[in-house]
Parts: sequence; structure tokens; C-alpha cells
Amino acid sequence: MRMSNDYKQLLADVKAMLEHEEKMLAEEIGNFPIKESDERKYMV
Repeated sequence: MRMSNDYKQLLADVKAMLEHEEKMLAEEIGNFPIKESDERKYMV
């Protein structure tokens, strides 16, 4: 099954939004486990 580009873009946007929210929450808590250098491992 092929996904339309719009759907892929939507998924990418949602993923980016969630990752951003996760970072904001983690920074507020003061416990951000992923170092900047480690982030590349989680890139798709």
C-alpha cells in the first residue's frame, strides 16, 4: 500500500510535534535523558 505524500507529511508533522512536546516536558522536569549527540540514533 502506497501512502500519499500528504499522509506522509502529516505523520512527519505529528512526529515532530510530539518530539518537541516531549523535550519541553523533559526540560521542565529537568530530566532529559537523551543527549543531543544521541538524537541522531532516533532519526528515521
